[in-house]
Amino acid sequence: MNILITGGAGYIGSATSYLLLKKKIKPVIIDKLIYKKDNIIPKKTIFFKSNISNLILVKKIIKKYNINSVIHFAAYKDVEESTLKPRKYYNNNYLITKKFINCCKENGVNNFIFSSTAAVYGNLDKNKKVTENSPLKPISIYGSTKKKIEEYLKKVSDKNFKFFSLRYFNVLGADKYFRYGPIGLNLNSFSNNLYKSIISGQDFKIFGNNHKTLDGTPVRDFIHVDDLANIHFESLKYLIKNKKNQICNCGYGKGYSIEHVIKTLYKNKEMNLNYSFSKKRPGDISYMVADTKKLNRILNWKPKYSNLKKMIFSELRWRKKLTNN
Repeated sequence: MNILITGGAGYIGSATSYLLLKKKIKPVIIDKLIYKKDNIIPKKTIFFKSNISNLILVKKIIKKYNINSVIHFAAYKDVEESTLKPRKYYNNNYLITKKFINCCKENGVNNFIFSSTAAVYGNLDKNKKVTENSPLKPISIYGSTKKKIEEYLKKVSDKNFKFFSLRYFNVLGADKYFRYGPIGLNLNSFSNNLYKSIISGQDFKIFGNNHKTLDGTPVRDFIHVDDLANIHFESLKYLIKNKKNQICNCGYGKGYSIEHVIKTLYKNKEMNLNYSFSKKRPGDISYMVADTKKLNRILNWKPKYSNLKKMIFSELRWRKKLTNN
């Protein structure tokens, strides 16, 4: 395998890069390092600091290293920011990505793994698991750009260019050796907001206790970053062997309410954590849990991690390390 990873110095990208190195595969990485000192460049990889919009460089890399497979992570990913800066997200996550896909296809890339998201589903307003055939009704610009790229991949795919789109649910966790973990401490995410509440002593805000769920708080499906990295590797092996396009949900298929998660952590006496409720925000999704039957079936995949508490604590330790550096 000759693999190019875009965004390979980011959270999931670096986890996947380390996994490939463990498999004796030396990937080529393109990353513009938007998080500067927080970015993680795995040793022994071939690294280029650049945006994927530099198609001249992309073409040279594909030709020089005989790249036949691409794992594409590079994208802006803050859902809330995408509503405030829609042009930024539309330009980078859609227009630039389209041109990048064309460059890959025109220069001999055969396999394309796409980093998608559960945000393509939007708010289905039903307390049941989401399948790959559920309606796609994104309510954010971020989700919309991912949906449009999936549609574009279907359009340009042919016998020599196949894709595998992975729709992530909520990614958690960090490497037990502290080599990688979530980066960008200003991102608006569950784990980031949780960490900021712990170090500041301020209440963790749960948005709404009137959702149509068992305890009234949003329900989410979490997956460890190492399991997700492994899914990328297995997806690439599938494409190379079967040469068939696929779209799969990436989660554990188990939902946890946000209040349940916080109460579990609250029992830890060493942790300074309190919580309170805020009003439900317009567009907040009440229930988002993956149906993973398709992923398990076609990749014969089973998760290695399942303990949510351990996943969260590994990430909190990582964030503390970043803050102290």
